[in-house]
Amino acid sequence: MVKQYEHLKIEDHGQLVICFLSNPPTHTFTSKGVLEVHDFLEQMEKKDDLRVLAFTGEGEDVFIKHYEVGELADSAEKNISQESESNQEASSPKELHNFHKMLLRLRNLDAIVVAGINGNTAGGGCEFALGCDLRIMSEGPYLIGLPEHEYTERSLVNAILAFQNLDKTDKLIPLLIKLIETASNEENKKFARYNLMRAYMDVDNFSESILLSKDILKEDDLDSNIRWDALEIYARSALIQKDSSTAYEIFKELENSPKKTLAVEARFLKAYRFSQLEKYDLSNDVIAELSKVYGNSHIWSARSILLMAKNFKNLNDYFQSTYLLETLIENFDKYPQIINEAKKLLIEVKEKASDKNSSVQSNIVANE
Repeated sequence: MVKQYEHLKIEDHGQLVICFLSNPPTHTFTSKGVLEVHDFLEQMEKKDDLRVLAFTGEGEDVFIKHYEVGELADSAEKNISQESESNQEASSPKELHNFHKMLLRLRNLDAIVVAGINGNTAGGGCEFALGCDLRIMSEGPYLIGLPEHEYTERSLVNAILAFQNLDKTDKLIPLLIKLIETASNEENKKFARYNLMRAYMDVDNFSESILLSKDILKEDDLDSNIRWDALEIYARSALIQKDSSTAYEIFKELENSPKKTLAVEARFLKAYRFSQLEKYDLSNDVIAELSKVYGNSHIWSARSILLMAKNFKNLNDYFQSTYLLETLIENFDKYPQIINEAKKLLIEVKEKASDKNSSVQSNIVANE
C-alpha cells in the first residue's frame, strides 16, 4: 500500500505505477516535493513486481512548470555563505543537490521510467523529464525547454520554421508570441513580428493583423519587402473588416507594388471603386491603362473585362458591352464563375439592346 503525499498522487496497478505530480496553483517543483519523490522512490525500489513507473502532471496543460526559483536562489546563497565561513577551497568536491540525487535514483531504477509530459514544462521540469528513460508528450501548442539561453531561442526559431513548413498556423501563433516576448536577438523579434502579422490574417484574426501591420509600418529603416507585405495585409484585412475607405487608401500605395499581381489587383480595385461611385468613364480609363501596362493578367484581365462590360451597360452602350462579354466568354473559360456571371449579364444586355432597338423603330414609324 503506497502512502499518502501532499505533492504526489499515486495509482498502483501492480506492475504499472502512475505518479501524478501535484503542486497547485504554481505546478512547480519544491524541496518538499523532491523529498516526497525520494520517499516514494524508496518504496518503488523495494517493489519486486514493478515494471513501469510513469510520472505525469496533475495540472491541466502543465507537466512541471519549473523548479521553484526562490528556493534555488536561497540554496545558492546558503552554500556560498557556508563555504565562506569554512574557508573551503573552490576545488573541494560539492555535494549533489537533492534534485540531482533524485535523477540518479530514477536512472538506477530497474523498472522503465516514463515521463508523460501532458503540457508545458521548463527548467527543472525539463530536467526531470530528461532523467526518465522515455518521454511522451501530449500533442498541442506546448513548450519544453531548459532555462532561457541562446540555444533555447534558436530552438524556438527552428520550431517556428518547422510549423510553417507543415502549414500549421494555429500552432505557430503561440510560438511566435513566445519568441517576441523572450528573444534577446532583435532580428529574431522582427522575424516573429512579421510572421505573426501574416499568421493572424491566415486564421482570419483581422483586427490583430491590422494592429500589427500598422505598428510594423511605423518602424524606422523598414525593409522594402516587409513594407509591401505589411501594406498588403493591412489593406486586405481592412477590406474584409468592411473598412473600405482605409482599404482603398492603402491599395492606392499598392498600385506601385513590385509584385505584378498585387499592383494589378490594386488598380482593378481603383477601377471598381470608380464604378461604385458611378464614374464609369474613369473606371474604364483605369482598366484600359491596366491592360496597356500589364497585358494579360489572367484572372484580373477576366475581372477587368467583366467590369468594363458592366460600365458600358450602365452607360447604355450595349454594343461595346456585348462585344466585351462575348470576348470574355470565348477566351477565359478557365474561370467558370466569371463566365457564368458574364453569360447572365449578356442576356440582360441583349434584352436591353432589343428594347432600345424596338423603341427606336417605334419612334421612326411614329415620325413617318
